[in-house]
Amino acid sequence: MQLLSSDRTPVATGAGLLLIEGDANASAGFIRVALATAPSVPQASIQLRLSASAAIFVRSLSGVPTVAPAVSVALAPGQRSIDVPIANLNDDVDEADEPSVQVAVAADPSALAPEYASLADSQLAHPLSLVDDDVFAVLAAFESASNIGASAGPAVAKVFRPGGEVAEQPAYTSDAGDEVTEGASGSAAVALVFVKLQAAPPVGQSVHVRLSTGGNPRLAAIAGADASAAGGSATGAAMFNAGNWNVPQAIAISSNDDSRALRRGTSEFSSSDPSGTFEMVRVQLSVDPELSTADRYVDDPAGTVAAVVKRNDDDRNTVLLLGIDGSPLPSADAEGSVAASLTEGTSDSATEVLVALASQPLGAEGITVTLAALSSRVRAVPSTVTLTADNWQTGESVRVEAADDALSQPDRDNVILVAEATAGEDFELFASATSSVDVYDDDSAVPMINGAMPGDVLSTSLWEGTTTAFNLTMGAAFPGSALIFAVVSAFAADGGAGVSVSPTTSSLSFTASGDAGAQGVLVSAEDDQMAGEGSARICVSILAS
Repeated sequence: MQLLSSDRTPVATGAGLLLIEGDANASAGFIRVALATAPSVPQASIQLRLSASAAIFVRSLSGVPTVAPAVSVALAPGQRSIDVPIANLNDDVDEADEPSVQVAVAADPSALAPEYASLADSQLAHPLSLVDDDVFAVLAAFESASNIGASAGPAVAKVFRPGGEVAEQPAYTSDAGDEVTEGASGSAAVALVFVKLQAAPPVGQSVHVRLSTGGNPRLAAIAGADASAAGGSATGAAMFNAGNWNVPQAIAISSNDDSRALRRGTSEFSSSDPSGTFEMVRVQLSVDPELSTADRYVDDPAGTVAAVVKRNDDDRNTVLLLGIDGSPLPSADAEGSVAASLTEGTSDSATEVLVALASQPLGAEGITVTLAALSSRVRAVPSTVTLTADNWQTGESVRVEAADDALSQPDRDNVILVAEATAGEDFELFASATSSVDVYDDDSAVPMINGAMPGDVLSTSLWEGTTTAFNLTMGAAFPGSALIFAVVSAFAADGGAGVSVSPTTSSLSFTASGDAGAQGVLVSAEDDQMAGEGSARICVSILAS
């Protein structure tokens, strides 16, 4: 036997013949079987059967060329050689190369002249190898099956790359192939990954491709009715065999809707932006070792591809101030809106608010929140609450009340409330909340003489030719060390004798209310030597404070 190339050129002994699949010039050849001499006994024909350790012998099946591991040929009377066609036919099946194909020829010894009996044991002496041109790989892309294999244009950003080219924790500035939003609906909630194989697995074997997110519990492939409704596989994976390897299958990815906000920066799974509003997650497709029967692909590097998904988080690390009904209170900077109006010293002097969190605390000990007013006119009771996994949504009630003092302050004062996380794991990540209340004062700093309000008639009589002492007080004190200055004067009325005040035109200062801040005023009545009664008026003028 002798090997011939496709153009029937003999292959040199020892050089061998490579049958390369898909190569028009090197995928076919011949095996020439020849008799060294003519048979000494005339025969009608010589029946030969060639067999090989691989399917290389070309034959036609319903007009379609195919290959088989054995073939029968006949040498006609007088024919001393025959060229048997061999080939490595082009297909899409990923097959192992055959570095050494063994070929043998056999004949019926009873039908041969004795000198050709050795044909029954002939072996091909030349090396013969088969080279496969199909290479297994998982191919994938986001959004559309048409994006698979894209090498130019916008679709390139949608293509999955070899696993080793994608960082385990992509930076938050990384380009993402697609994105999903937690708590969203419709297309914003799901990313579709379209998957197929680059070559068919061997007949009878299957390749199961699954998706993983590196342990990140916030992103996963979905299955069942939800996956089907989104256009993905109901199994949440893709199963390929020799019949469907080139038919793209879709895997749907969605965000788990939890109540935890992202830790800002890099976590053990991903990398989020500084504000904690989104994270970049590495998603990987690989061959499932348990469900795949094509074992040789389980650890094949070409079976692992990866990409980056941007996951938008809908939870925020924020303190909340709520009404007792759970509705949000207006923020302190909301124009014309307040949480409540409080009137000092009345039944409307307090209100109840809830202090809560917008997301579940990260640690078991919870988050301590302090509620404080930016004015001593309002206080919170209690001033601190602890919010844990059990009460972070419902919140804790705090009583906000106006302080009942004896100070004369603005009739209406807007006081800002600040709720701030002050302790607990990563408490500094929680943004504070603000609101405000209007406080109305019930104290009036009017001047009073001997306890009488302005306009009242004093019960004390003035006698001509005498001096009478009066106490000048203010109806309320003033905040801090504020000073109130007043000028006192007096004049006769209704025919009364002339009167004077001491000190005259001097400014009196007050720093407290009531008797504690009393200032003495002397009023003198002249002796006019005339009969009859009259009256005097005492005036107090507030000059400055």
